[in-house]
Amino acid sequence: MRDFIHRFYPYQALKLMLQRVQRQHQRLPSATAVTTTTHSSLSNSSTTLPPPPPFDPVRTRSHLVSYFTALKQAAAVASSSSFSSSTPQSLPATRAQLTYSHLGFYLSIRPSQIPNSGLGVFLHRHCHYPTSTSTSTNTPTIPTGTIVALYPGTLYRPGEAIFFNSLQNRYILKCEDGIFVDGKPTGLSGSIFRSVNGRDNFPGCVPTADTTWMVNWTKLWSSTLPSASPSPSPSQSPASSDKTTTISSSSSNNNNNGKEIQGIDTSTILKNPLAVGQIVNNGTAQYPPNVRYQELDIQTRDFPLELQEFLPNIWYSGDWHSYDHDHDVEDNGGDRSSKDVERIQGSGGLDRLRTVVLVTTRPIEKDEELYSTYIE
Repeated sequence: MRDFIHRFYPYQALKLMLQRVQRQHQRLPSATAVTTTTHSSLSNSSTTLPPPPPFDPVRTRSHLVSYFTALKQAAAVASSSSFSSSTPQSLPATRAQLTYSHLGFYLSIRPSQIPNSGLGVFLHRHCHYPTSTSTSTNTPTIPTGTIVALYPGTLYRPGEAIFFNSLQNRYILKCEDGIFVDGKPTGLSGSIFRSVNGRDNFPGCVPTADTTWMVNWTKLWSSTLPSASPSPSPSQSPASSDKTTTISSSSSNNNNNGKEIQGIDTSTILKNPLAVGQIVNNGTAQYPPNVRYQELDIQTRDFPLELQEFLPNIWYSGDWHSYDHDHDVEDNGGDRSSKDVERIQGSGGLDRLRTVVLVTTRPIEKDEELYSTYIE
């Protein structure tokens, strides 16, 4: 029943409206009187911040292309070094170095600071890998409007069948135009994503979707618990020691009893280290949101085909007219020599792909967990 109420949007809309009215009544007395609690003082400080910059989809797409290009080059370098060097550098280490030098931060997965909330996504502004372009010192403040994650999953248009895989599923995100993003990597949702990916990415074609995000993080975290306390031994292989990074207990969960814990660096697991938006927890009064969801449509005709393998989204159903050449010829006046009848290189044969990026709503000056707002 709680799962149903969580997804019952009329109820959530009424709840938000009542909260908005209540906040308006609380603001009536005076601005100086609203400093009695930590949460209210945070609200006051947020009102003094300048308004966030408008979202620029063109700049965002350019930023993703630049980052994906660097990831593609890193994979090529790691592959070539494994044959040409006696001490090859692993792809996870190369990808981790590149992520930090290109973005100024990296992400890790470990228990959330919110009690009983499972795992969470943590943003770190120090590098645990040696790089030629940066040191272990903190980078400048990450400004408002920075892309810090992507929300992966299968895309469902309004009216498509999503009922059965929505049962006991808290990973479904609804966009403003009614498109659903199912970010659950296991169960029926995971089977559907793999099946649809096989439809679009048959053997021999250029891949147009990333499947490495489909990690059971809870099971993976449980498998790393035995190695959480001791440091890696000298006999431990580089590949296994690359999988985790030590995080100071001062910024970790309250249940650590003074011990250091290991956060799983997403750069060592995922082809696209930002594809962890489905793990971000909902903010609370004690831990207010610092990121928000932003829809971004990518035109597959303009987006480099060789970089679409880093996009963690895929359409549930395709545009079958794109495979019907007779239909295309009819639309082109019967001209079978037209170049416009060739298949669109994108998920489901569609010329656009919906993605959802998570952008910061305030400057981030230190290492901290990411929190979003599920119902906006």
